[in-house]
Amino acid sequence: MYQTNAPTKIRIWKALHRSGFDHVIRNNRWSLETEIGEEFGSGRGISMGEWQKLALARAFLNGKKTMILDEPESHLDQAALNHLQLSIQECLTSGIRIILITHSPQLIKLANHVIHFP
Repeated sequence: MYQTNAPTKIRIWKALHRSGFDHVIRNNRWSLETEIGEEFGSGRGISMGEWQKLALARAFLNGKKTMILDEPESHLDQAALNHLQLSIQECLTSGIRIILITHSPQLIKLANHVIHFP
């Protein structure tokens, strides 16, 4: 029998919540099976900020102990940035290491080591 490491729906919803994309799904009355992306014909269009949240959900779902986030704040409004900050703090508290590439002073404050490049 073929076994997969497919995540459970509970883990998927937790990752979506951590990224803030769960609100997009609920506000639009979508499901986990909803196709995202207008290029699929029947797929739903989403904003760049929503794509960013979806990408973050995938990173959170990965379950790795180290994550590299390259400008995760791009295309996010202030409320979403605040949510991201809390999610990063939660990851750090749970022992996940994060290498963060950012210009955001709000996210830089989370770092315990900062490297500045000229």
